[in-house]
Amino acid sequence: MIERALADKNREMLLVLAKSLDFSWQTTMALLFLGAKDHRITAQDLNDLERILAASTSRHRGAF
Repeated sequence: MIERALADKNREMLLVLAKSLDFSWQTTMALLFLGAKDHRITAQDLNDLERILAASTSRHRGAF
């Protein structure tokens, strides 16, 4: 499943896995770079992904 998430162009699955495993943003970012074409991601994409991860964290904080 993790290999599939790394290979998938849609990075949301990787964000879900990283969040469920309580990875730091730095670890999540490293995994995103590993899965990216030529190991490159634009700064805008990183900012967007970090915002998505932060939003999901605050939304689900009271869920448990």
